[in-house]
Amino acid sequence: MIDASKLKQDFPFIQCGLECERGWNQLIYDLSAELKQMGFNGEVLQIKEKFGGLRYYIAHDDNELYDRMHRLINEYEKKSFTICEMCGSDKGKLLNKNYWYRTRCPECELKEKKQYTLKSESDGS
Repeated sequence: MIDASKLKQDFPFIQCGLECERGWNQLIYDLSAELKQMGFNGEVLQIKEKFGGLRYYIAHDDNELYDRMHRLINEYEKKSFTICEMCGSDKGKLLNKNYWYRTRCPECELKEKKQYTLKSESDGS
């Protein structure tokens, strides 16, 4: 799995932190590579998870190129709803638990349920 330091090393325009789990790092890497090929020389303002999906915000001066890049970013943001944010599996599904949205594969969702159950039992709640 690609780590955040590799992303920042290969794409110097990423100076912000990653506010999502490692499972999306390959998706972020692929998107960043395509933006670089398009001639992106602006700044990545923020990369995060929001409502269970990837958000990738950029600043760029060339409006025509910006429109093309924004369409590409939208494609990758939509794709994130099929990729587990935890492990990167392509079996991800958008889940909602108590109004918290996240994209998880069945295996990672099961692991999370066990962790929450074990924590709740040990807290006495």
